[in-house]
Amino acid sequence: MTDGGRRGMRICFGFGVHHPYLLNRAFHPDDARGRKHLTEAYFSSRTRDAFLRAVNDAYLPTLAALDGWRERGVACTFSISGPAVEHLERWAPDALDLLRRVVSAPGTELLAQTYYHGIAERLGDACEVEEQVVQHRRLMEETFGKRPAIYDATDFAFSRDVAETVRRAGLAGIYIEGNERVLAGRNPNCIYRSEGLPVLVRHCPLSDDVARRFFMQHWDQYPLTPGKYAGWIAASPGDCVHASIDLGVLRQGDGTGPDILGFIRDLPDALEQAGVAATVPSEIIAAASEGDAIWDGKEDARHLNMMQQSAVDALQSGGRWLPEKQIWRLLQEVDHFHAMAMKSGSCGEAFHQASQEEAFSAFDTYMRILSDYEERSAAMVRSKRAALSLRCVPPEKAFHFSSPDRTAGFAAHSLEELADMLEYASDEVIAYHRERGDFTRWITEVIGDTVIGRTVQECESRDELRAALQARIHALWNRLR
Repeated sequence: MTDGGRRGMRICFGFGVHHPYLLNRAFHPDDARGRKHLTEAYFSSRTRDAFLRAVNDAYLPTLAALDGWRERGVACTFSISGPAVEHLERWAPDALDLLRRVVSAPGTELLAQTYYHGIAERLGDACEVEEQVVQHRRLMEETFGKRPAIYDATDFAFSRDVAETVRRAGLAGIYIEGNERVLAGRNPNCIYRSEGLPVLVRHCPLSDDVARRFFMQHWDQYPLTPGKYAGWIAASPGDCVHASIDLGVLRQGDGTGPDILGFIRDLPDALEQAGVAATVPSEIIAAASEGDAIWDGKEDARHLNMMQQSAVDALQSGGRWLPEKQIWRLLQEVDHFHAMAMKSGSCGEAFHQASQEEAFSAFDTYMRILSDYEERSAAMVRSKRAALSLRCVPPEKAFHFSSPDRTAGFAAHSLEELADMLEYASDEVIAYHRERGDFTRWITEVIGDTVIGRTVQECESRDELRAALQARIHALWNRLR
């Protein structure tokens, strides 16, 4: 292929369809008392209204425009989550019918993903990832009559282990998010390879040009026209541009700004004039060779803040013993973790900006719900006492590290997190809490484990504390097996 404007440049357009089960921000343990279905207490009734607004403002009008692509034979790709299909079936069957019609086009392809569009890859359980992929592929085949062959990694996780899991699941390739941290100067328009699996990289700037910057009047490229956008694609170096756009961000304006639907409708003509051919990832994968560059860049697409990491660690620990997985899997949805960040959104997703108080409120809600669910589940496992000792606690019951004159800025929400934090807490902080008996008091009164509480009371150093906690945690896990 030659430089910009040459005929033969290709574009893979992907459209994401996902809407989470919103958490109940007002949750209190009393809300779950006596309920047969805990989902009614943990997840908000606002989910339906928020979803229907997205359907009416974005899904239906955009799908109508994409139906024109179907009639013209313009190729595109959809990544549709399990919860999105559940919402469509329950609350918007007309929108589901229109989505089926668009997806039915011979040139349209579906991507595989974890069923709950969550962080399963982050949890270190390959069996969980494979199980959700199988569940999702079955749903796609039953709902749309097509079986996905390429995996769509969430924006929170990609690693060689994930690539190996995807390969074992029988998928032919994987999509990853190409933000600057991950790319580290690499060309997103090339095919890479990890663990023998072809890796396709989303072009974040070209995705965000449509998803985020289209309505920004202060943008130096405003207004974005189909011709201008097609020209940028044609001028991109490499094999193929991969642009991904969350269908939910393509909302109709108030009529005073640029017409996003008109942009979508007119884009195929502009691409044709620029010599750009629309294609699908399976065609790009089919052209992959063993000579493709090896992917050796950054693995995690997103760096987690302390709140997100605490929530991930608690969810991972709970997944090892919780007897019923439905709620645990709903708590994997990436949206819950986006809400804990003060700023997030990339590669064609909705931009999210929140204050520190709002991010903490999201974390607080998440941990209160997960902690309550673990407490209620403890009676259903082999050792209730062991499960209660290993459970996470909400932020108001966490162990907050500090020194005599200031807080340390981090907190432990479980025995396991306490043991981990003892590794990097300063000597001053550890000595302060040990001398006051804080570790023993929290373990005994909050966690309720008097056995390790008495042992910790006798520990005189960081190493002794960590060794005692790790031995107790190991013994507790053995009681749950």
